[in-house]
Amino acid sequence: MIKESEKITISCYGCGHTITLRKRKVSFAQYYICGRKSFNCKEKIPRPKLSDNLINNMVLVEEMNAAGCFYGYRYEWADKETRKSIGRAKELLNAGIDLLNNKKPII
Repeated sequence: MIKESEKITISCYGCGHTITLRKRKVSFAQYYICGRKSFNCKEKIPRPKLSDNLINNMVLVEEMNAAGCFYGYRYEWADKETRKSIGRAKELLNAGIDLLNNKKPII
């Protein structure tokens, strides 16, 4: 006798579109997004406020196919290596902005 596996229903955070899957096919995420471009679901994920101290210590992790064809999103604490990488990216961004504002040649 084949035992029926337990199924769960996941709904899109942005538009409410649902999908039913076996529980073992779903990865943990705080928000699931269906990816239908016409609803702009990804833009509806809550973002920390810039004044919030957590924005400097957390990163938004995106996982493709976290629940069937849904994307999964979760906030995680950034480890030391990730914080250093973010710092380097900010330095590059600021250097590029300075070059654009001063209109100096890149060469």
